[in-house]
Amino acid sequence: GALVTQWSVKARVAAAMADRVAAIAVSGVVFIIALLSAATMFYRSISRPLRHVADQMVSVAQGEYDQAIDGTRRRDEIGGIAKRLDEFRAGLQAAKTAQTENSFKSAAIASTGAALMLLDAEMTISFVNPACTGLLQLSEGNIRSAWPAFKVDRLIGAQAKRLPGLDGFCDRIRSGQLKLPDMVELKWGDARINVSADTVVDETGRVIGFVMEIKDVSLEKLNAAVMSAIDAHQIRIDFGSDQMLVGANRRFRDLTGVAEADLRSKFGPQCLARLDSNDDERRKAMEQLKGGVAVSGKFKLTG
Repeated sequence: GALVTQWSVKARVAAAMADRVAAIAVSGVVFIIALLSAATMFYRSISRPLRHVADQMVSVAQGEYDQAIDGTRRRDEIGGIAKRLDEFRAGLQAAKTAQTENSFKSAAIASTGAALMLLDAEMTISFVNPACTGLLQLSEGNIRSAWPAFKVDRLIGAQAKRLPGLDGFCDRIRSGQLKLPDMVELKWGDARINVSADTVVDETGRVIGFVMEIKDVSLEKLNAAVMSAIDAHQIRIDFGSDQMLVGANRRFRDLTGVAEADLRSKFGPQCLARLDSNDDERRKAMEQLKGGVAVSGKFKLTG
């Protein structure tokens, strides 16, 4: 007998093509899902944090130094960027605070009634406040006797040692022979001048300059001389606003026999009574004294 067969690959090819199309479709769906998942993860973990850090950079650049920087605890590159940004923000904030403090100090120095002069580390004048300018203008003639080219409006950039009597003082400061703060008393013509100096240091303690206060003590010296003459030759008694004795010189204590320890328990009018006056006149005299008006006359010293 005989067996005859006939076959073709078309069916198998068709089935294979159908499986291939199905596999491609499944692969495409899986790829799209994976792509979307990766894009979502990328956006959430990288793109959005980077955009947030970028927004914070803009805020810092605009001077908003008080806000906290997010992402500093991340351990990746974004965390590193956030940490550097936070350090930069803190540095700018500290600089702004220091600038504000310096502005207040500069305004205080410029407006204070004390005559101040700022010097750099080489004792070169870098700033003179208006009070110091006014004081130097009053002594301009006496200063020119030792510094012929002296002009108040040309002090910046000049050496402080050019002022009369300050050469040795400045040299000792620069050489470290003087322990600041220290003071020197000068004589500019008939004026008596005290110059006090102290160091200016930075945050590390390094000396970056000096500050000098110039003070005309002529009136103080005159008042001290007058008080010394009064103490030596006259009786002096000091009263408080409550009319209680607060002090007296030796001539008063010798004359009355009142011990110094007993003075504070004495009421003024009991020790020093004005003659030929009644209570109203004495009350008026006390009001005049409180108003800064001198009262004179004859008084009886008891004791």
